[in-house]
Amino acid sequence: SINKQIKREGYKLIIIRTNKFRLYPNAIQKAMLHEMFNISRFSYNYTLGKIKDGYFGSYQVQNGKNKGKIVSKIPNRGKISGFITMVKVDNEFASKLPNDFIQGSLTNLYKGFESFFKGNTKYPNFKKKKKSKNLFLCMQVQELK
Repeated sequence: SINKQIKREGYKLIIIRTNKFRLYPNAIQKAMLHEMFNISRFSYNYTLGKIKDGYFGSYQVQNGKNKGKIVSKIPNRGKISGFITMVKVDNEFASKLPNDFIQGSLTNLYKGFESFFKGNTKYPNFKKKKKSKNLFLCMQVQELK
């Protein structure tokens, strides 16, 4: 199925097109997809763990019901995207995938924080192997070997 989404930005109309496919992989392809799902979930959890540990800094809440409480800073989209190299350096197995796949999972993390601050959802949680959807995003068309 093909989904189309139209955004109006100023005087331009931008059409965003996505494709959704059903895959019937053989045994080798299943193993490869399983590894991609694991690395995608790992990079999401690794970055969320660094944020919770205060890697990007922390600050003291000045007002509200949590006044005086020290909380972790939430990095902006650029800092999260720049974190890809650290994920790959610290974890050699993550370097098997192109940056686009890891960037996709970190984009999901950033969107989770955006949604949290808008009041639509709860604070992002760690992804569990059993309960989470097997999902990875690819920003560009690539051939995987």
